[in-house]
Amino acid sequence: MFILNIPRKLYILVVLAGVGLVAISGVALTYQYDAMYKQRIDRLRLMTEAAANLIDHHRKRAETGQMSPSDARAAAFAAVSAMRHGQDGYIFVFDRDGLTLAHGDPKIIGRNFTTVEDTTGFRFVADVMPRAVREGVATVLYTWKRTPEAEASPKISLFRHYEPWDLHVATGVHIEDLREALLLQVKRLGGVALGLLILLGIVSSLVIRSIVRPMENLRRTMGELAAGRTDLDLPETARRDEIGAMAAAVAVFRDNAIERARLEGEQEADRALKLRRSERLNGLIHGFEGTITGIVGAIGGAASELQATASTMAGTAHQTAGRSVTVAAAAEQATTNVNTVAAAAEELGASVQEIGRQVDGSAALARAAVDEANRTATLVNELSAAALRIGDVVAMISAIAGQTNLLALNATI
Repeated sequence: MFILNIPRKLYILVVLAGVGLVAISGVALTYQYDAMYKQRIDRLRLMTEAAANLIDHHRKRAETGQMSPSDARAAAFAAVSAMRHGQDGYIFVFDRDGLTLAHGDPKIIGRNFTTVEDTTGFRFVADVMPRAVREGVATVLYTWKRTPEAEASPKISLFRHYEPWDLHVATGVHIEDLREALLLQVKRLGGVALGLLILLGIVSSLVIRSIVRPMENLRRTMGELAAGRTDLDLPETARRDEIGAMAAAVAVFRDNAIERARLEGEQEADRALKLRRSERLNGLIHGFEGTITGIVGAIGGAASELQATASTMAGTAHQTAGRSVTVAAAAEQATTNVNTVAAAAEELGASVQEIGRQVDGSAALARAAVDEANRTATLVNELSAAALRIGDVVAMISAIAGQTNLLALNATI
């Protein structure tokens, strides 16, 4: 698939410049040829005008009586026949029927040229004479041989109608030299154009390389930058033209990519640190929850034991009251039970102290979870109240034991 990339576009511009140079050269050569052709026409116009003035001079002499009309015509035709211009140019005169009245070659005088054809079969005299009558001056281009042995070459003739005597004053000139001059100019301009095209091609190639290569380097650098590479050098930033400006823009992208990678690394490290902190915090929370669960379970067990002990003590008190009749016999056993209860109360007090110490330790751990600590504090307060009530019960039991001892003593008495 043909792709019109930048180098090809630039080379197309070079080719168009070359074509334009050739076109300008062609137009210039055309203008030059037209100018030379017009110059030849103007010279023929001047020569025929001079010949017509000469004929008019003799006509006026005949009209003034200085000479007879026949002598004036003969003298005028002789004077015109003697006129020359250029290398082989001459003047000739035809009458209205194309009969030669004056010519540089006396042998041709009296010959009718209306039926004469050039080498291509063109009857040029019969073609131009009517136009000369209508327009006053007319030109005709045809081919003619300088000599019977020579090759035919292009020739242009100008016919001027001289109305007083109804004559055609004419002259012609070969114009192959114009073509030779044109070919010479073509060769010269062609050489100059070729040199300019070669110089243009060399300069254009250097300019294109100075543009395309840096742009290709920038394209490759941007591709690598898009792929994630940032260790890239940009020597084009030293340039002071548009390429340098583009390289500076690419350098900004590179620096931004480096800064973005640095920020992403810092963010990744921060995320990892936060993740480790979260995992450690989760571990502490789970450990704290386990500790609190254990403490609550231990407190619940202690409370159950306290409740069971209180129930046992209440049952004992009822049994003691119901068996007051046999209290004397069981006084010694009651004293033993009271001592056992007292010992149990002391152990319960030690347990309550231990529970208080554990509660204080759990409170230090529960500062990070305020709600759990508040619930734990409430339970501890309730246990403390229960311990106080147990103390009251123990005191009451001691009082009952004292009364029992008194009753036992009275019964003994």
